[in-house]
Amino acid sequence: MAVDQDFIERFQKETDLLKNLQKRISEAIDRAEDRIAKMKEGKLTKEEIFGAPPKK
Repeated sequence: MAVDQDFIERFQKETDLLKNLQKRISEAIDRAEDRIAKMKEGKLTKEEIFGAPPKK
């Protein structure tokens, strides 16, 4: 089966989407690691990290 231009373009779009997702995940991991470091130093509470608990 031959690879046509349409297939190449769709594959490129999917690859670009995955790269974007990878970037966003890496950024989220960096933020989480920063929060962990601050928690270990006692600079953040659970509420500051996860937000206030829901009101009952």
